[in-house]
Amino acid sequence: MLRHIGGRSSDVLAVALSLDGKTAVSASLDTTLRVWNVPTCRCVFTLTKHKSDVVAVALTPDGRTAISAGGGMPVRVWDISTGEQVALYPFSAHAVAITAALDRILAGTSSGQLHFFAAVNI
Repeated sequence: MLRHIGGRSSDVLAVALSLDGKTAVSASLDTTLRVWNVPTCRCVFTLTKHKSDVVAVALTPDGRTAISAGGGMPVRVWDISTGEQVALYPFSAHAVAITAALDRILAGTSSGQLHFFAAVNI
């Protein structure tokens, strides 16, 4: 093991790592996302707008924006340099991804559907 980052109070359900390996985001049953500085093993932000389990997270290729989903709650977009929510998509999903061009978000639902939608504020 190269490094251990601790500090979660409940199960981690999803993780995303920036391309440069310096930033990680973890999604948890405790309704939060945590943004981690990997070199220092420190939590930079705890993102708390979800009202239920956070089961999916994705990072943009530049590592500046996270997309999260879960628990029947809306898909949220975060500026991880500030910890602020910058967009909200009013439907639930259990998996998320973003195109390299940062122009489309893909969300997978519990009913087996995939939804593409235009990315805003990214």
